[in-house]
Amino acid sequence: MSGIRYRLIHEVTIDNGTIDRLFKLIESILPSVSRSNESENETTQNNSLEAAIKEANTKKRESIRKKEAEQKIKDSEAEFRTLSETIPIMGWTATPDGKKNFFNQYFLDYTGLSFEELKGDGMLKIIHPDDLEKDLSLWQHSLKTGEDFKMEKRLRRHDGNYRWHLSHGIAQKDNYGNIIGWVGSSTEIEEQKKNTDALT
Repeated sequence: MSGIRYRLIHEVTIDNGTIDRLFKLIESILPSVSRSNESENETTQNNSLEAAIKEANTKKRESIRKKEAEQKIKDSEAEFRTLSETIPIMGWTATPDGKKNFFNQYFLDYTGLSFEELKGDGMLKIIHPDDLEKDLSLWQHSLKTGEDFKMEKRLRRHDGNYRWHLSHGIAQKDNYGNIIGWVGSSTEIEEQKKNTDALT
């Protein structure tokens, strides 16, 4: 074994052609190793760049979808408010947690109260005391479940008289089923109620 090793070393040492071939082999390997490392670095950089671009595009699409959804909500609210001002129904909107944040002019005129007096939970002051507990219970149930709110109750008019109304609230939901607000109305049914009571 040592003889073979000696012979190889001896041949490499004394044979200039072999040495030249070894140098050429080494020179041919080193650039390819360098090119391979450069290629790996470029691949890594390209992958990182592609991932960053993909993430930026995803965020941009999410931002666009969010803005479109917000604009859709604003458009719906504007349409509702425009419509609500032209019909003789008490219209309102509320936040997801049920705080009233809009009343149409008909509502304000009917109750004789300002928006500041009615906003949040201020509407409770116009509900007949005998109907208040049921109203609160049904409203809390709707807020928890997202189910429609519907109830016949007496509301105080600007002259202090309580008159029967059918109140209805519907949850507004986004594409994922999350409640983003409420839209509701109260329609006076005093005459219908009197007629129904008269028949019973």
